[in-house]
Order: sequence, then structure tokens, then C-alpha cells
Amino acid sequence: MAVWRFVVFSVKEAQLLADLTGVEVDLRATEEICDLILQNMAKEPMELLLVESLCAAALIRYGRSFGSGVRHTIPDEVVKGLPSESQKNHEFFKNLRDKWIAHSVNAFEENLVHAYLTPEERGPRSISSISVQHSRIVTLRGNNIAALKTLAVEMRKQVEILIDQEKKKVLEYARSLPVDNFYSQVDPPAKAPGGDPKKRRKNF
Repeated sequence: MAVWRFVVFSVKEAQLLADLTGVEVDLRATEEICDLILQNMAKEPMELLLVESLCAAALIRYGRSFGSGVRHTIPDEVVKGLPSESQKNHEFFKNLRDKWIAHSVNAFEENLVHAYLTPEERGPRSISSISVQHSRIVTLRGNNIAALKTLAVEMRKQVEILIDQEKKKVLEYARSLPVDNFYSQVDPPAKAPGGDPKKRRKNF
């Protein structure tokens, strides 16, 4: 019986393929999280903290497909090739991720300081206490979540086209190399992701 095996081919010519696969995983996760949000929104009573956490997770996973980092992101041409409504939605969700979830920038969160005044009938005018009123938008509406899922699906389909193109290029490059090098290759044991959280991982 024939035994098929594979060897690691982590070379710079395959970097884009690897990175696009990571992007595809994030977009698919965005879709699945959106489904979970919509399912939980339909429950009575809605588990607010769970829905809030899932909403943040969906926007983070979507934003990772475009943010700066070690891996390549979705090319600008892909976004520009989308229908105008999808491009507007992309900007909307990207701003939400950057200015609401990742950083406290926009008016989706307010912390107002209140000075409580002593009633004049209770004695001399004075400030009796200070408190802070925290208010925030907890989650998006159902139609926004549905739009985010639709957008993630559109983006993923485009990324899958790019992945197929890159697979062909990497296969062609691999076939141009001496095949004996592959058969004689002994790979080290697989290493689980992890390590120092502040350290950037290396490209191929």
C-alpha cells in the first residue's frame, strides 16, 4: 500500500499563499461568529454580555484581514472591485473595529463626570459627591451583523480566488526544483503556536 507524505515547503515564494490562507481563516471565522450573534439575538432574554463579546470578536477577526502586521493583507484592488455598497460597509466596519473595539475613539462610548449638588433646603450650597456615568453601545443591530457576514463572504470568495492562483504558482515553482531534495527532506517535529507575545514571528 502506497504511503503519501508531505514535507514543509515554507519558502519565500510561498509566503503570500500562507498569508492569504490566514486571511481566509479570519474571514470564515467572522461569518461563523456573525451567525452566533444572530442566533443569540433571537433568544429571550438575550445574553447581552455574550452578544457584546461576539460582536467585538467578529469585528476583530474581520479587521485582522486588513490590519498591518507580519502577514500580507487583502490587496486594495479586491476592496476597490467590490460593489459601492460593500465598499461603504467595509469602511464602516473597519472604523468600528479601529475606533470602537480596538481603541476608545468615537462616541460609541461616553464617560460623563457628574457633580452632585446638595439641595439648598438641606443647607449651604456645596458639592456633595462626584460620580461617573458610563454608557456605551453594546452591540450592533441585527441588520448590521447580517451586512458584516455578507461582506466577509464577499471578501472570502475573492481571497479564495487569489489562493487558487498562488497555489498554482507555488506548485510550478516547487516542480522547477530538484525533486530528490523533497524526498530526502527530514522535517523537525511540528511546533505548536505560542511563545513571547511581544515578539513578531518571522516570515519564511
